[in-house]
Amino acid sequence: MNKYCPKPFASIHMYTDQDLNPTVRPCCNYKPIKQYITINDYLQSSELASLQQHLLTKESLPVGCEACKIEEDNNLPSLRKKYFNVLGHMTQTKIVDLEIFPGNACNLSCLSCNPSHSTKSGQEYAKLGWIKQVKSINHEEHALEVIKS
Repeated sequence: MNKYCPKPFASIHMYTDQDLNPTVRPCCNYKPIKQYITINDYLQSSELASLQQHLLTKESLPVGCEACKIEEDNNLPSLRKKYFNVLGHMTQTKIVDLEIFPGNACNLSCLSCNPSHSTKSGQEYAKLGWIKQVKSINHEEHALEVIKS
């Protein structure tokens, strides 16, 4: 069970992209097969059930967890390992961590982040010539509407 991750059992990561499409998934690194707009659709999805089952029974990370796999293959600390230290081992869904990102205003420039989640990272990317300009995203009102619904 060395490839277990608690995020699909304990967390919801929700952000609203530039086209005002809400996306619900277990963490910021996970690449879902399908886009889930509501928290209930995500929690009741066969994708989440399959992901949880995979993490409980397989010795490999699922396809959607490629970012953690790459970090671990390069001997870097992955989000999966960091969150295991915080959340421990769970076998049933019990959401204790809700991350909501209605925009990208942030004064931090974490190495694991990118300009879509941090304007400060965007400034660093622009200085390095990796992007042409920093985009500011602010969908707070829309995110609140989605949460209410």
